[in-house]
Amino acid sequence: MKNRSENSAGRGQILSILQVNSRSIDQKSGEIWTGQVDLQPISFKSDRLLEFKPLTQPDYHHALAATAGLAVVMFSGPDCGSCRRVEALLPQALEGAVQALFRVDVQRSTGLARQYDVFHLPTLFLYRDGQFHAALESEATSVALRRAVAGARAQPPQEEP
Repeated sequence: MKNRSENSAGRGQILSILQVNSRSIDQKSGEIWTGQVDLQPISFKSDRLLEFKPLTQPDYHHALAATAGLAVVMFSGPDCGSCRRVEALLPQALEGAVQALFRVDVQRSTGLARQYDVFHLPTLFLYRDGQFHAALESEATSVALRRAVAGARAQPPQEEP
């Protein structure tokens, strides 16, 4: 028996395959009829939080340049407990304050970590419309992180490390 959720759309999703199970009058078996349907756009408000997108050295600058608005890049490592805590906190803490979250694994992208003088993990950088804007320094609380982003956003851009 198929799991019911396999054929149903989740929040914010549209089924990509529509199954037609009815026969029309005069339709022969195997015959395909086409028709025109007037569809109206439907907008869904997503209740999903921001999700981290991984960045590596080859796609770092290209992905950020293609990102409109504010983005936070977190340099982290798989063995970093503080990184896991901040990573779990950021999506909810920065929902509505930034448009994108990115994560760089310093073990896989050591060249980026060197280029940006990353010595402590996690390290957070704020980008605005694909350009470096500021390094973020904050306590690992929702309120402090939102304040850090708001404060950095209000200041002129810093020089990229």
